[in-house]
Amino acid sequence: MKPTIAIIGLGNAGSLLATRLAGHSYRLLLFDQDRSKAQALRETLLQTVHSVDAEAMDCKVTACWEADLLVLAVSEARKKVVAEQIRQVATCKIVISLATLSRADQSGAHLSGAVQQWLPDSKLVNVWLAPAEDAHLPDSAFLSGTHEGALAVVSELLTVAALTPIEVEDWSA
Repeated sequence: MKPTIAIIGLGNAGSLLATRLAGHSYRLLLFDQDRSKAQALRETLLQTVHSVDAEAMDCKVTACWEADLLVLAVSEARKKVVAEQIRQVATCKIVISLATLSRADQSGAHLSGAVQQWLPDSKLVNVWLAPAEDAHLPDSAFLSGTHEGALAVVSELLTVAALTPIEVEDWSA
């Protein structure tokens, strides 16, 4: 059975991850507040990767309930609201808190500690996508977390997504 990944938030980072995972051995559940974004991304994936297993979801809670692994690709300002909405269905699951580093701010500072407090029974892995040297699509991703098994799973997932995983110390401290 294919692992199921719910990607919540289909801005640049969420869409990039979905696109890079399409066609691999995953079932993708796509959710965005703007349902048309999820539908459009699904259609694009179907046109470019014929073997993709992707579904545009109406409800983030249902997507997270059905998924084995959750990706929070929403803005830092929205992470608390989303975490509170999915807390009950995220128990014991790996949750990736996804962010993008800009050239101007590569401190990695974001709400990693807070997200773990909001989802205390989840295996949180923080992932920061790093821009390539030529400022095009990200080619590497920094990750941190405290659960070794979750870090290994996320590292493998990033490798499948053609990103070089680089494990770092927790930047939230």
